[in-house]
Amino acid sequence: MAASPAILNFFDPEAIWPPLHYGDSVALIPDGVNGLAAFSGAKDGRPWVEELREGASLPPNLRDCHFRLLPRGQFTEVKNLTKMLREGLWDGGRNLPVPEAPKSGTDLDQAAQEYAKKHGLADERGLIKELLTRVQLAKEEQEGTLSERARLQGLAIHYLDTVELQHVTTGKTLNLTKQQAHERAAKKVMFDDTGSETSVFVMRPAFKAYAAGEQVGSGDLVVFQTLKRVGGLAYSLHMGTDHGQDVSTVLKRGLQVQNPVVVNVHEINATTGDQRPTAWRVVMFEPYQHNPL
Repeated sequence: MAASPAILNFFDPEAIWPPLHYGDSVALIPDGVNGLAAFSGAKDGRPWVEELREGASLPPNLRDCHFRLLPRGQFTEVKNLTKMLREGLWDGGRNLPVPEAPKSGTDLDQAAQEYAKKHGLADERGLIKELLTRVQLAKEEQEGTLSERARLQGLAIHYLDTVELQHVTTGKTLNLTKQQAHERAAKKVMFDDTGSETSVFVMRPAFKAYAAGEQVGSGDLVVFQTLKRVGGLAYSLHMGTDHGQDVSTVLKRGLQVQNPVVVNVHEINATTGDQRPTAWRVVMFEPYQHNPL
């Protein structure tokens, strides 16, 4: 039997480990790799697996390697708002700043008229009113998501439950994109400020030893699969083998770390089809009680 990676020196697979809960902060360790997922907050939003030298058990950038397990959010109104902003008709294509969400009870007709007058958009008052409505609805939806997450915090997570992965340090959420990853036939995943429908992952057991409905324990091997299908296919979070860049460049620009403890990097992307997805050992770093939502 192969030796366990040094990063798991503390982990006894025969012990009974506590169940994971919504709100817990965890480390994501690819099965069989002496390394873990990390994100530095880099502009491109791309997460990486940083592989540690043999015998090393602690990354030099530990604060970058923690992710919070969140209940899924709602994205219907945000999606509608994003679509309207992308079309760019409301401001005549001038890329004006999006108005703040109106307070409850605001006369939207008057608010739209004032905004139109300020920016010389007399012909777009109807669209501005629609935009204000969508901004207001998106804010209410976001507030509802935050309230629901606070309510569900501490609830045990079971297999086939859904989660979002939030980077603890930056507050950004992991999201599947339509862009191609560095690795061929894989999609890019990235952290952004809001998340979307493709930020929702189903926690599936990596092996048949566990079944749907059983609690997910700290240290279990899990496959993260998107709930929403993209092009009719479900994608799974994966540690790639080809990142198309020099390792030193990724360490400097992508992970912003230069330390001899980190000896290699792997792109985290999303795959589907015949390629077996990565099994991630989800290890609790901090329980939800220590850092409540």
